[in-house]
Amino acid sequence: MGAYAGAILGDVLYVPGKVIFAGLGAVTSGLAYVVTLGNSETSASIWSATVEGTYVLTPRHIEGKEPIRFFGP
Repeated sequence: MGAYAGAILGDVLYVPGKVIFAGLGAVTSGLAYVVTLGNSETSASIWSATVEGTYVLTPRHIEGKEPIRFFGP
């Protein structure tokens, strides 16, 4: 039961933080694509690092059974 409460309480701060981070990363990825004149490798690496990852904490994350990936792979 504690892991469920921990996940809910953690998500109150984690989810908005991850969404803001991912949104800024998406914008930065697009800008990088334009600034580098279409270099998709640069923009893809920014996208992967910021947009991918865990968006919602679950009891499995709180219990340590599944990793929390704020940053992408």
